[in-house]
Amino acid sequence: MAKQIIDDRRYIVIPEFRHSIGKKMPTGDVLSEEIVVPGRRLEFVEVRLEQTVDGLRPDVIGVTSDGIEILIEVYVTHAVTGDKRERFAKKNLVELDLSMLPQDLVTNEQLFAEEVLSEASREWISCQLYREEIKAAHQTLHEKVKRFITEHRAGVEQAKIERQQRRLAEQAAEKRKVEIESRKSRLREQYSRQLEQLQTQTSDQQRQEPRLDSGTLQAIVQRLRRDELPAALAHEQNGDWIFRVHRTVWQAFIYERFIQGNSRNSLRANDVKRAVVREFGLVEWIAELIKLKHKQKIQGCNRGQWYGKKGVWFFTDAENRMIPSPYLLVLNYLKRLAREGLLTLEHRGGDSFTVKFDSFSALDGYRAEQAEKARLVELEGENAALELRKPVRAEPEWQRLAEIERRKKYTEDNEKRIAHLLALVNSLFVKKGVKDVKRCNHCSHFQELTDGDSCKECNCSKLWDIELTSSYLETLPHRLRCLPLFPPMGAGRREHG
Repeated sequence: MAKQIIDDRRYIVIPEFRHSIGKKMPTGDVLSEEIVVPGRRLEFVEVRLEQTVDGLRPDVIGVTSDGIEILIEVYVTHAVTGDKRERFAKKNLVELDLSMLPQDLVTNEQLFAEEVLSEASREWISCQLYREEIKAAHQTLHEKVKRFITEHRAGVEQAKIERQQRRLAEQAAEKRKVEIESRKSRLREQYSRQLEQLQTQTSDQQRQEPRLDSGTLQAIVQRLRRDELPAALAHEQNGDWIFRVHRTVWQAFIYERFIQGNSRNSLRANDVKRAVVREFGLVEWIAELIKLKHKQKIQGCNRGQWYGKKGVWFFTDAENRMIPSPYLLVLNYLKRLAREGLLTLEHRGGDSFTVKFDSFSALDGYRAEQAEKARLVELEGENAALELRKPVRAEPEWQRLAEIERRKKYTEDNEKRIAHLLALVNSLFVKKGVKDVKRCNHCSHFQELTDGDSCKECNCSKLWDIELTSSYLETLPHRLRCLPLFPPMGAGRREHG
C-alpha cells in the first residue's frame, strides 16, 4: 500500500542529511566540520516497484529528472539488514519506518498517505547526493588543519621567545639584585661605625646622654626667678640625646628665646628646631645619619621610590626608625608646652603655635585665679545649700542692714590693708632696690631679710622668702585678694609658735 502511494504521487520527502568529519591534532585538539542538509521534497519522473538492483530488490526505486535513483525500503516488520547496508553503501538508500504507526491511522487512506510521503520517520542508509558538499567540507577542514598547524607553530615559537625573554629578564633581575646587594653592602660599610653607635644609643642599658651639672641647673633656675626647675623644662623623649646639651638646656633655651616676654607671639616648629640646632648643634655621628636620611627621603620622593617615606634605602626599616628627627623632638616638646598651657596649637595636626602665657608666673597666676573662682563657686554652692536647709524666718530689717554694713566695712578695711602692703612692697623694691624679702604667713606683712625671723606686725615666726620679680609684682594684687581676709591694721602683736 505504501509503495503504491509513492508510485501514484511520484514524490517523497527525503530525510535531513548529516555528515561529520574530523581530524585529531598532535596537541590533542580535534578539528571537525559538519554538513547539515535539511530534508526536502523530491519529485520523481519514474517509479519502479520491486525491481532487482545488484542482486537485491528494494521496495521502491524513484528516478529524478536528472537520472538519479533513490532507493526506498519500507520498514514495517523488518528493518534494513547489514547485508543491504553494505551492498547499497554507494547508492542513495532511504529507509521509511512505518513500524510504529497505529492501526486507525493505517486504515485512514489520507492520513496514511501523509505519513508515507512526509510525516513518518525516515533516515538515510546511504547517500551519494551531497558529494560536492562533503568535498567542500573536507577542503574547509583541510584549511582549518593547515591554519591550526601554522598558528600552533607560531604559538610554540612565540612561547619559546617569551620563555627566552623571561629567562633573560630573570637573569638580568638576578644580576641587578646581586649588584644592588653588593652596592648596599659597600654603602652600609661606610656607615658601619655610626650604625653600631646608633644600636648602642637605642639600648637603655648602654645609652650615653649629655649630663646636666648643678651649676648649669642653678643658673637656669636663677634666670627664671623660680624656686625650682619647672617640670616642663625636664621633658624626656626617646632620642633627645642627639643634641649636644642636656634636654633641660635646650628646652630652657626655647622657653627663654620664644616664649618669655613674647605674649601672643607665633612660632613654627621648624623655625624653633633650626634655632636649637644652630645654638647647640647635634652629636656629630648622628648628625651624619640624620642628614643622610633627609637627603635619601627627598631623592626617593623625586624618583617615586618606596624609600621616599622611609629614609635610607640601604638601611633596614628598623635602622631608619631608630634615627631620631630633631624636628619631631622639637614639635613634640612644643605640644607638651601646649598641654602645659603656655602655648596654643593653631591648627590640629599642624606645627604652628601661639604664646598664650609669656611666663610660668603668669600661668601660675592664671591657675590660681581659676582655682579661686572654682573655690568661690563651690563655696557659694555650699552656702546656697545651707540656706535652703535653714528654716525660713523673717529677719529684722535692722539686723539685715547691720550685717550689710559690717561686711562693707570689713571689705573696705581689707582693701586698705592690701593698698598698704602694695605701697610697702613698692617702697622696698623701687626706693630701696630690695629684691629679696620675707612675707608673713599670718598677716602678709613684707619686711627685709635683715628685720629678723619674726613678723614686725604680728610677731608670727612663719615667714616666707619671696623674690620680687616683675611677674610676681604684676600678679601681687591678685595674690593678696586670693588670701583670707587680713586682720585689721593695728590689731596688736601676737605671739605664734
